[in-house]
Amino acid sequence: MKHPESSKKYRVDVTDMNENGDGFVRIDRMAVFIPGLVAGDTADVTLTESRKNYAVGQCDALITPSEHRIAPQCPAFGKCGGCTLCHVTYEYENTVKQNCVKSALRRMKLPFELVDATRFLPARTGYRNKIGLHYDKNARRFGYVSRDSYEILPFENCLLCGDTMSEIVRFTNDNIRLLDPLAPDELFLRRSHDGRITVSVYLSRKNADISAYRDAVTAAFPDISDVPAVTADSPSTDASVTEEYFGVTMRFASEVFRQVNHDAAEILMRLVCDFAAEKPFSYAADLYCGSGAFGLVLAKQFPGARFFGLEIDRDAIRAANANAEMNGLSNISFVCADAATFDGRIPVGDGTFCPPEFVVVDPPRAGLSDKMRDGLIRLAPERLAYVSCNPQTMARDLAELVSGGYELLRVTPVNMFPMTKHCECVAILTR
Repeated sequence: MKHPESSKKYRVDVTDMNENGDGFVRIDRMAVFIPGLVAGDTADVTLTESRKNYAVGQCDALITPSEHRIAPQCPAFGKCGGCTLCHVTYEYENTVKQNCVKSALRRMKLPFELVDATRFLPARTGYRNKIGLHYDKNARRFGYVSRDSYEILPFENCLLCGDTMSEIVRFTNDNIRLLDPLAPDELFLRRSHDGRITVSVYLSRKNADISAYRDAVTAAFPDISDVPAVTADSPSTDASVTEEYFGVTMRFASEVFRQVNHDAAEILMRLVCDFAAEKPFSYAADLYCGSGAFGLVLAKQFPGARFFGLEIDRDAIRAANANAEMNGLSNISFVCADAATFDGRIPVGDGTFCPPEFVVVDPPRAGLSDKMRDGLIRLAPERLAYVSCNPQTMARDLAELVSGGYELLRVTPVNMFPMTKHCECVAILTR
């Protein structure tokens, strides 16, 4: 394919855009991505980079702005590696994410018309219950990493996490003399469902004493419940955070994974529970269960069924078992093991085992392992709910499951991370 000329200026009408915030056009039949442009823009562009199958351009002049374009609320837009879509309306952001899921399915020759409209919440900002910042040893401050380099940007405010967490970061940077001698690496803030905040300081130096910082920050912010130091000789802490999903109260160790957007996580859970309710079942499995959020909510919603959770993270399994006991849920048990080795048997309690009729999988971004995909096809549960944080690996796995005898019924994108490129999905399959 002939590449368009790199030195020539082109006037283009942008026809589409991706989740990275890049506009898409074709120039001389070549696909060209231009950062910062929006579908509907008319602009003058030049090409800056040519690859085998596409090119990258830059916008020299915006001639006519798209109806989807808005002024970014964040002054760090275009520099920060977090938000990529805050220059478009919320409505169009949800369309972009739906189209990206459709595109992932189309590439795997799956029926992309089964992708629903994106589910989303009214609030586009203030939703994150966790943020992590890196320490710039030269500038002596914490900040987010730049989009295109390892540079750590100055931190002023983050629209995604709410005012209090931003204020804590600014306070920390203003009082960095309390931490700088201790060789800090990272700063993590986690907010519980009740509004309490844990501030975890990751340090390179062993046996570091952060009591001076702890006293200062807790005096300034009454919402802070704990300020643990995480070091090489103390990789875990007793600090915890709480959540509540559909009447199930969960307590997590502060370092254990949990969803960063509580209300959007409930949308995922409702989609899974609604699918589970479509047909009676007796045995179910929650694979890659983490701290057991899906399994615990299902166990409460369907008290007559038996549930089994599997997760490789030992700390997460301890939290899952403790949460089951705290909520009085005796119809679920958890085991620490690699989900890829699951043999499809659920302990009934009398020494016998039963294969699950309903399975939930919520794998990491890499998707299902080869063994897990093969194991699910051999196990052949009647119904399968696939929760994904990566449409590309989800589409790959769905194609394998469909070729192994499953029918894809629908895929629902959920905008758990507004203004960013990320999107969660729930795919529903049946034998």
